[in-house]
Amino acid sequence: MSDDFLVHFRGVRGSIPTPPRPSQIKDKVKKVLELASADDIKDEASIEKFLQSIPFHLHGFIGGNSTCIQMKVGGHHLFFDAGSGAFPMAQDLLRAEFGRCKGRAHWFFTHTHHDHIMGIPMFGPLYVPGNHFTMLSPYQDLRERFIRNQHPEFFPVNFSDLGSTIDFVHLENKEGGENSYQIGDVTIRWLENDHPGRSYSYRVEYQGKSVILSTDAEYKELDPMKLQPVIDFFHGADLLIFDAQYAFTESVEMKRDWGHSSSFVGIDLALDAEVKKLALFHHEPTFDDFKLIHNLDRAKLYLRKNGGDEDLELFIAHEDLIMNM
Repeated sequence: MSDDFLVHFRGVRGSIPTPPRPSQIKDKVKKVLELASADDIKDEASIEKFLQSIPFHLHGFIGGNSTCIQMKVGGHHLFFDAGSGAFPMAQDLLRAEFGRCKGRAHWFFTHTHHDHIMGIPMFGPLYVPGNHFTMLSPYQDLRERFIRNQHPEFFPVNFSDLGSTIDFVHLENKEGGENSYQIGDVTIRWLENDHPGRSYSYRVEYQGKSVILSTDAEYKELDPMKLQPVIDFFHGADLLIFDAQYAFTESVEMKRDWGHSSSFVGIDLALDAEVKKLALFHHEPTFDDFKLIHNLDRAKLYLRKNGGDEDLELFIAHEDLIMNM
Protein backbone atom coordinates (compact mmCIF):
# COMPACT_ATOMS: atom_id res chain seq x y z
CA MET A 1 0.00 0.00 0.00
CA SER A 2 1.25 3.47 -0.87
CA ASP A 3 -0.08 6.98 -0.41
CA ASP A 4 1.27 7.70 -3.90
CA PHE A 5 -2.13 6.65 -5.32
CA LEU A 6 -5.15 8.11 -3.54
CA VAL A 7 -8.76 8.16 -4.79
CA HIS A 8 -11.18 10.62 -3.16
CA PHE A 9 -14.89 10.45 -4.01
CA ARG A 10 -16.19 14.03 -4.07
CA GLY A 11 -19.51 13.57 -5.90
CA VAL A 12 -21.27 10.23 -6.42
CA ARG A 13 -24.82 11.12 -7.52
CA GLY A 14 -26.13 10.93 -11.07
CA SER A 15 -28.16 13.33 -13.18
CA ILE A 16 -28.80 16.10 -10.62
CA PRO A 17 -27.58 17.03 -7.12
CA THR A 18 -29.90 15.68 -4.43
CA PRO A 19 -29.47 17.23 -0.96
CA PRO A 20 -31.29 15.24 1.76
CA ARG A 21 -34.85 16.29 2.54
CA PRO A 22 -35.87 16.95 6.16
CA SER A 23 -38.01 13.80 6.16
CA GLN A 24 -34.98 11.71 5.18
CA ILE A 25 -32.95 13.15 8.05
CA LYS A 26 -35.82 12.40 10.45
CA ASP A 27 -35.97 8.78 9.21
CA LYS A 28 -32.26 8.35 9.94
CA VAL A 29 -32.47 9.90 13.39
CA LYS A 30 -35.40 7.61 14.21
CA LYS A 31 -33.46 4.52 13.08
CA VAL A 32 -30.36 5.51 15.08
CA LEU A 33 -32.45 6.08 18.22
CA GLU A 34 -34.06 2.66 17.80
CA LEU A 35 -30.60 1.05 17.77
CA ALA A 36 -29.16 3.00 20.73
CA SER A 37 -29.22 1.88 24.35
CA ALA A 38 -28.77 4.05 27.44
CA ASP A 39 -25.11 2.98 27.65
CA ASP A 40 -24.55 4.11 24.06
CA ILE A 41 -25.39 7.75 24.85
CA LYS A 42 -24.16 8.25 28.40
CA ASP A 43 -21.21 10.47 27.40
CA GLU A 44 -19.38 11.84 24.39
CA ALA A 45 -16.99 8.89 24.15
CA SER A 46 -19.77 6.31 24.23
CA ILE A 47 -21.76 8.25 21.63
CA GLU A 48 -18.75 8.34 19.29
CA LYS A 49 -18.13 4.61 19.81
CA PHE A 50 -21.79 3.85 19.11
CA LEU A 51 -21.84 5.93 15.93
CA GLN A 52 -18.76 4.13 14.66
CA SER A 53 -20.46 0.77 15.30
CA ILE A 54 -23.54 1.38 13.14
CA PRO A 55 -23.66 1.39 9.32
CA PHE A 56 -22.10 4.52 7.82
CA HIS A 57 -25.28 5.46 5.95
CA LEU A 58 -27.10 5.91 9.27
CA HIS A 59 -24.68 8.38 10.85
CA GLY A 60 -24.01 10.17 7.56
CA PHE A 61 -25.15 10.29 3.95
CA ILE A 62 -24.05 8.43 0.83
CA GLY A 63 -24.02 11.82 -0.82
CA GLY A 64 -26.05 14.15 -3.01
CA ASN A 65 -23.35 15.89 -5.07
CA SER A 66 -23.01 15.00 -8.74
CA THR A 67 -19.95 13.39 -10.27
CA CYS A 68 -16.45 14.46 -9.27
CA ILE A 69 -13.45 12.24 -8.51
CA GLN A 70 -10.16 13.54 -7.13
CA MET A 71 -6.94 11.53 -7.37
CA LYS A 72 -3.39 12.16 -6.19
CA VAL A 73 -1.15 9.87 -8.24
CA GLY A 74 2.63 9.93 -8.25
CA GLY A 75 2.60 13.47 -6.88
CA HIS A 76 0.18 14.70 -9.56
CA HIS A 77 -3.31 16.11 -8.96
CA LEU A 78 -5.82 14.44 -11.29
CA PHE A 79 -9.49 15.47 -11.32
CA PHE A 80 -12.28 13.71 -13.18
CA ASP A 81 -15.45 15.63 -14.06
CA ALA A 82 -16.73 18.73 -12.31
CA GLY A 83 -20.23 18.09 -11.04
CA SER A 84 -21.41 19.79 -7.85
CA GLY A 85 -18.92 17.60 -5.95
CA ALA A 86 -16.20 19.92 -7.29
CA PHE A 87 -17.36 22.64 -4.87
CA PRO A 88 -16.38 20.88 -1.61
CA MET A 89 -13.18 19.73 -3.34
CA ALA A 90 -12.39 23.37 -4.09
CA GLN A 91 -12.78 24.37 -0.44
CA ASP A 92 -10.17 21.82 0.61
CA LEU A 93 -7.80 22.73 -2.23
CA LEU A 94 -7.91 26.40 -1.32
CA ARG A 95 -6.47 25.54 2.11
CA ALA A 96 -3.35 24.15 0.42
CA GLU A 97 -1.25 25.17 -2.60
CA PHE A 98 -4.29 26.09 -4.71
CA GLY A 99 -5.00 28.87 -2.22
CA ARG A 100 -1.39 30.07 -2.47
CA CYS A 101 -1.32 30.55 -6.26
CA LYS A 102 0.76 27.39 -6.72
CA GLY A 103 -1.79 24.71 -7.67
CA ARG A 104 -1.26 22.48 -10.68
CA ALA A 105 -3.80 19.88 -11.86
CA HIS A 106 -4.85 17.83 -14.87
CA TRP A 107 -8.63 17.72 -15.22
CA PHE A 108 -10.22 14.95 -17.34
CA PHE A 109 -13.82 15.05 -18.54
CA THR A 110 -15.96 12.04 -19.39
CA HIS A 111 -18.46 14.32 -21.16
CA THR A 112 -20.11 17.70 -20.71
CA HIS A 113 -23.66 16.98 -19.65
CA HIS A 114 -24.72 19.50 -17.05
CA ASP A 115 -24.42 17.25 -14.00
CA HIS A 116 -20.75 16.67 -14.87
CA ILE A 117 -19.65 20.30 -15.37
CA MET A 118 -21.95 22.40 -13.17
CA GLY A 119 -19.22 22.81 -10.54
CA ILE A 120 -16.83 24.69 -12.81
CA PRO A 121 -18.28 28.23 -12.48
CA MET A 122 -18.12 28.02 -8.65
CA PHE A 123 -14.70 26.33 -8.48
CA GLY A 124 -12.65 28.84 -6.48
CA PRO A 125 -9.13 27.71 -7.49
CA LEU A 126 -9.95 28.57 -11.12
CA TYR A 127 -10.16 32.23 -10.07
CA VAL A 128 -6.72 32.31 -8.40
CA PRO A 129 -3.89 33.73 -10.53
CA GLY A 130 -0.87 31.45 -10.51
CA ASN A 131 -2.86 28.22 -10.47
CA HIS A 132 -2.52 26.14 -13.63
CA PHE A 133 -5.11 23.71 -14.97
CA THR A 134 -4.81 21.43 -17.97
CA MET A 135 -8.24 20.27 -19.12
CA LEU A 136 -8.34 17.12 -21.19
CA SER A 137 -11.00 15.31 -23.19
CA PRO A 138 -11.48 13.52 -26.51
CA TYR A 139 -13.83 16.41 -27.42
CA GLN A 140 -12.12 18.85 -29.75
CA ASP A 141 -14.31 21.77 -28.66
CA LEU A 142 -14.08 21.42 -24.87
CA ARG A 143 -13.05 25.06 -24.37
CA GLU A 144 -15.97 26.32 -26.46
CA ARG A 145 -18.38 24.19 -24.41
CA PHE A 146 -17.13 25.74 -21.17
CA ILE A 147 -17.43 29.23 -22.65
CA ARG A 148 -21.07 28.53 -23.57
CA ASN A 149 -21.67 27.13 -20.08
CA GLN A 150 -20.70 30.52 -18.60
CA HIS A 151 -22.47 32.76 -21.08
CA PRO A 152 -23.65 35.94 -19.29
CA GLU A 153 -27.25 34.77 -19.65
CA PHE A 154 -26.44 31.85 -17.35
CA PHE A 155 -23.57 33.01 -15.12
CA PRO A 156 -22.13 36.45 -14.25
CA VAL A 157 -18.45 35.59 -14.91
CA ASN A 158 -17.22 34.60 -18.36
CA PHE A 159 -15.06 31.49 -18.54
CA SER A 160 -12.39 33.51 -20.37
CA ASP A 161 -12.19 35.91 -17.39
CA LEU A 162 -11.07 33.32 -14.83
CA GLY A 163 -7.79 34.27 -13.19
CA SER A 164 -5.87 30.99 -13.40
CA THR A 165 -3.97 29.67 -16.39
CA ILE A 166 -6.10 27.15 -18.25
CA ASP A 167 -4.95 25.18 -21.25
CA PHE A 168 -6.66 22.40 -23.17
CA VAL A 169 -5.46 19.08 -24.52
CA HIS A 170 -7.43 17.17 -27.11
CA LEU A 171 -7.07 13.43 -26.45
CA GLU A 172 -7.01 12.05 -29.97
CA ASN A 173 -8.55 8.67 -30.68
CA LYS A 174 -6.06 6.56 -32.59
CA GLU A 175 -7.28 4.36 -35.42
CA GLY A 176 -6.57 0.74 -34.48
CA GLY A 177 -4.24 1.78 -31.68
CA GLU A 178 -4.36 2.20 -27.93
CA ASN A 179 -5.45 5.58 -26.64
CA SER A 180 -3.10 6.81 -23.91
CA TYR A 181 -1.71 9.99 -22.35
CA GLN A 182 1.33 10.28 -20.10
CA ILE A 183 1.82 12.51 -17.04
CA GLY A 184 5.24 11.66 -15.64
CA ASP A 185 5.04 7.98 -14.66
CA VAL A 186 1.22 8.02 -14.75
CA THR A 187 -0.58 6.60 -17.78
CA ILE A 188 -4.18 7.53 -18.58
CA ARG A 189 -6.13 5.51 -21.13
CA TRP A 190 -9.66 6.10 -22.40
CA LEU A 191 -12.47 4.25 -24.14
CA GLU A 192 -15.66 5.60 -25.75
CA ASN A 193 -18.93 4.66 -24.03
CA ASP A 194 -22.43 4.16 -25.38
CA HIS A 195 -24.12 7.34 -24.10
CA PRO A 196 -26.17 10.12 -25.72
CA GLY A 197 -23.70 12.63 -27.14
CA ARG A 198 -20.75 10.31 -26.34
CA SER A 199 -18.96 9.77 -23.07
CA TYR A 200 -15.59 8.28 -22.18
CA SER A 201 -14.22 5.93 -19.54
CA TYR A 202 -10.74 6.57 -18.11
CA ARG A 203 -8.16 4.13 -16.79
CA VAL A 204 -5.35 5.49 -14.58
CA GLU A 205 -2.23 3.32 -14.22
CA TYR A 206 0.72 3.86 -11.90
CA GLN A 207 3.38 1.46 -10.61
CA GLY A 208 1.32 -1.65 -11.34
CA LYS A 209 -1.93 -0.27 -9.87
CA SER A 210 -4.96 0.75 -11.93
CA VAL A 211 -8.22 2.60 -11.31
CA ILE A 212 -11.05 2.95 -13.83
CA LEU A 213 -13.82 5.53 -13.89
CA SER A 214 -16.57 4.22 -16.16
CA THR A 215 -19.67 6.33 -15.76
CA ASP A 216 -22.51 7.28 -18.10
CA ALA A 217 -22.19 4.09 -20.09
CA GLU A 218 -24.92 1.75 -21.31
CA TYR A 219 -24.52 -1.89 -22.31
CA LYS A 220 -27.42 -2.86 -24.56
CA GLU A 221 -25.71 -5.88 -26.08
CA LEU A 222 -24.57 -8.34 -23.41
CA ASP A 223 -22.99 -10.73 -25.89
CA PRO A 224 -19.45 -11.42 -24.53
CA MET A 225 -17.96 -10.99 -28.00
CA LYS A 226 -19.42 -7.49 -28.38
CA LEU A 227 -18.34 -6.60 -24.85
CA GLN A 228 -14.76 -7.78 -25.36
CA PRO A 229 -13.30 -4.27 -25.89
CA VAL A 230 -14.85 -3.19 -22.57
CA ILE A 231 -13.63 -6.32 -20.77
CA ASP A 232 -10.13 -5.77 -22.17
CA PHE A 233 -10.19 -2.15 -20.99
CA PHE A 234 -11.35 -3.19 -17.50
CA HIS A 235 -9.05 -6.21 -17.24
CA GLY A 236 -7.18 -6.63 -13.99
CA ALA A 237 -8.14 -3.23 -12.56
CA ASP A 238 -7.63 -2.79 -8.83
CA LEU A 239 -10.72 -0.57 -8.68
CA LEU A 240 -13.59 -0.11 -11.12
CA ILE A 241 -15.89 2.86 -10.43
CA PHE A 242 -19.02 1.86 -12.34
CA ASP A 243 -22.25 3.60 -13.32
CA ALA A 244 -24.95 1.54 -11.57
CA GLN A 245 -27.68 4.17 -11.60
CA TYR A 246 -30.59 1.87 -12.44
CA ALA A 247 -32.12 -1.25 -11.05
CA PHE A 248 -31.57 -4.03 -13.60
CA THR A 249 -35.22 -4.19 -14.73
CA GLU A 250 -35.26 -0.41 -15.24
CA SER A 251 -32.14 -0.37 -17.40
CA VAL A 252 -33.45 -3.18 -19.60
CA GLU A 253 -37.15 -2.40 -19.88
CA MET A 254 -37.82 1.26 -19.07
CA LYS A 255 -34.75 3.37 -19.73
CA ARG A 256 -33.09 1.96 -22.81
CA ASP A 257 -30.93 4.53 -24.62
CA TRP A 258 -30.72 6.75 -21.54
CA GLY A 259 -27.02 5.92 -21.28
CA HIS A 260 -26.67 4.28 -17.85
CA SER A 261 -26.29 0.80 -16.41
CA SER A 262 -26.94 -1.37 -13.35
CA SER A 263 -25.08 -3.16 -10.58
CA PHE A 264 -25.77 -6.59 -12.11
CA VAL A 265 -24.13 -5.63 -15.41
CA GLY A 266 -21.21 -4.11 -13.51
CA ILE A 267 -20.73 -7.34 -11.55
CA ASP A 268 -20.77 -9.47 -14.71
CA LEU A 269 -18.23 -7.23 -16.43
CA ALA A 270 -16.01 -6.99 -13.35
CA LEU A 271 -15.93 -10.78 -12.91
CA ASP A 272 -15.18 -11.37 -16.61
CA ALA A 273 -12.42 -8.75 -16.46
CA GLU A 274 -10.96 -10.09 -13.17
CA VAL A 275 -11.40 -6.73 -11.44
CA LYS A 276 -10.47 -6.69 -7.74
CA LYS A 277 -12.86 -4.01 -6.37
CA LEU A 278 -16.13 -2.68 -7.77
CA ALA A 279 -17.59 0.64 -6.56
CA LEU A 280 -21.24 1.22 -7.47
CA PHE A 281 -21.50 4.85 -8.55
CA HIS A 282 -23.60 7.62 -10.19
CA HIS A 283 -26.55 6.92 -7.92
CA GLU A 284 -30.14 7.44 -9.01
CA PRO A 285 -31.40 10.81 -7.67
CA THR A 286 -34.82 9.42 -6.70
CA PHE A 287 -33.27 6.75 -4.43
CA ASP A 288 -32.67 7.64 -0.79
CA ASP A 289 -29.86 6.01 1.19
CA PHE A 290 -32.07 3.17 2.42
CA LYS A 291 -33.00 2.30 -1.16
CA LEU A 292 -29.37 2.48 -2.26
CA ILE A 293 -28.29 0.12 0.54
CA HIS A 294 -31.17 -2.22 -0.36
CA ASN A 295 -29.90 -2.29 -3.95
CA LEU A 296 -26.37 -2.95 -2.67
CA ASP A 297 -27.65 -5.93 -0.68
CA ARG A 298 -29.38 -7.28 -3.81
CA ALA A 299 -26.16 -6.83 -5.76
CA LYS A 300 -24.17 -8.72 -3.09
CA LEU A 301 -26.72 -11.55 -3.26
CA TYR A 302 -26.36 -11.63 -7.06
CA LEU A 303 -22.58 -11.74 -6.67
CA ARG A 304 -22.79 -14.66 -4.21
CA LYS A 305 -25.16 -16.59 -6.47
CA ASN A 306 -22.68 -16.17 -9.29
CA GLY A 307 -19.85 -17.48 -7.11
CA GLY A 308 -17.82 -14.30 -7.30
CA ASP A 309 -17.94 -13.03 -3.72
CA GLU A 310 -14.43 -14.38 -2.99
CA ASP A 311 -12.95 -12.81 -6.13
CA LEU A 312 -14.57 -9.37 -6.16
CA GLU A 313 -15.00 -6.81 -3.38
CA LEU A 314 -18.28 -4.95 -3.92
CA PHE A 315 -19.23 -1.70 -2.19
CA ILE A 316 -21.15 1.52 -2.70
CA ALA A 317 -19.29 4.75 -3.45
CA HIS A 318 -20.05 7.53 -0.99
CA GLU A 319 -18.86 11.10 -0.64
CA ASP A 320 -15.57 11.68 1.15
CA LEU A 321 -14.58 8.04 0.88
CA ILE A 322 -10.79 8.03 0.40
CA MET A 323 -9.07 4.91 -0.91
CA ASN A 324 -5.37 4.21 -0.75
CA MET A 325 -4.45 2.02 -3.70
